Amino acid sequence: MSESRKFDTGSVREDDKDKPLVNHLDSYTRLRVGTLLRKGANKYDKGNWKLGQPDETALESLHRHLAYYEEGLLPDEDHLSAIIFNVQL
Repeated sequence: MSESRKFDTGSVREDDKDKPLVNHLDSYTRLRVGTLLRKGANKYDKGNWKLGQPDETALESLHRHLAYYEEGLLPDEDHLSAIIFNVQL
């Protein structure tokens, strides 16, 4: 059982020591992925990715972007953000 935190106000809340630190993601990373999401929203509609795609399709794209990144190909495309996006799918 997790411990609780008690605040000066008297409020009690579950301890967060085992929860993900999503607020610790670097702002630069968040901006890069957000830029990629905006490009997708402008092209396909906002939230289109939430409709779902087959895992195989996401993995194919992820591996393609990883190969492009490793080989230094298509340098004008943000392959690392595309990898994060495909993991998110």
